[in-house]
Amino acid sequence: MVEAEKYVPNIEFPSLPARLPTSEAIKSCKQNETNYEPELWGLEYAVYRYLERVPEEALRARYASIVRNIRSYTNPERDRIPIRSYQSSWYWHRKEYQTRLEFAYRKLPPPKRPLASEAFRSPSAFNPRDVPNGVDVLFRYGKREHMESLALRGQLRAAPASSYEAMEHNEARRDEERRKRSFMPGKHTKITTADGKPIEILGDVTRTITGSQYHLICFSREWDEKLFDDFEADACAVIFNPKEFIRRLGRASADTFPGWYFHHDPVSYFDPYEMGRDEYFDASMSKDFSFAYQNEYRVIWSRRSARPVEGFQLAEIGNAQDIVKLFDRNGLPIT
Repeated sequence: MVEAEKYVPNIEFPSLPARLPTSEAIKSCKQNETNYEPELWGLEYAVYRYLERVPEEALRARYASIVRNIRSYTNPERDRIPIRSYQSSWYWHRKEYQTRLEFAYRKLPPPKRPLASEAFRSPSAFNPRDVPNGVDVLFRYGKREHMESLALRGQLRAAPASSYEAMEHNEARRDEERRKRSFMPGKHTKITTADGKPIEILGDVTRTITGSQYHLICFSREWDEKLFDDFEADACAVIFNPKEFIRRLGRASADTFPGWYFHHDPVSYFDPYEMGRDEYFDASMSKDFSFAYQNEYRVIWSRRSARPVEGFQLAEIGNAQDIVKLFDRNGLPIT
C-alpha cells in the first residue's frame, strides 16, 4: 500500500458533502469514516485500476455520464446514504474522482468538472420524498397528445425490449435491454486453458447476461426538467397514486399477456467496470449506471412458457384523471 501511494496522481479532490452517513449506517456496511476520504479512494484506485484498459472514448463518455448523475444524486438527503449505494452522494463523488485519476495516469487533458451549483433539486410540490427507491409519485415524460391519452383514457403502449436497441437517435432511450454487460479488468483477471496455461488478456473481459423476452413501460421517480429534453417531451403525466395505477394496469393487460409474469419495481443501476463481489444484476431490471439520472421505475411483462406476443401492445385502464395530472416543463398544470 505504501508503494502504491507514490503513484497516486496529485489532482484536486472533489467537493465533498458536509456530513457523513450516521455511524450506525457506516458500521452496517462494515466500514468506517476512512472509507469516505479521497486519500483512501486514491490508494484503492492505485492498487486496482479498473479503468486502466478502457478506451479513451469510453472513458470520456463515462465521465460525462457521472457528471450528469452528480446533478441528480448529490443533495443533503443522499449524503446520509452509505457510499456503497448508487443512491448516495458519496458514491458519485468517489466515481468522479477515480475516473479523473485515470485521466491523470494517462496524462490526458483533464475533463471539465461539475460545478457545485449544478446539483439539482426540484422545487416542485409534487416531487416525491427523496427516499432510496421511493415510489410516492411516478412521472412519465412524452408528447402532450400521448400524455393526454394517458390521463383521459389510461392508454399506454408496452414496448418489446428489443425495440430499444433500434433507437439510434436517442441516447437516453437506446439500450441493449435483453443483454447487460459488465467488465473484469484484464490486468487483474486470469484465464487459463484446460491444461492450466495462462491466456494473455489484451483488454478487459466482458461478461454478458441475457434475459427472456419481455415488454415494458418506463416511468421516472423524479421530476427533472432536463428529462423533457432527453425524452423529446413537451408534457409530463404525474401519477399521484402509483399503487392504484399499476393495479389497474395489471388488470387491463391480463388478456394481452396471458400467462406472462407481471412485475414492477425501481430499476437498479450498476457500474459495469467496478462490480461489487456479490453485486447482482439482471437483464430486465438492472441498467448501466450511466442511465441512473433517469431514476427509472418500470413495469414489465416477462414471457416464461406462455405463448409469444409480438410487437407493441396497447393497454388501456380507462379514465385516470383521479390519479393522473399533466404538467409542462415549468411545473405548471396543463388543462
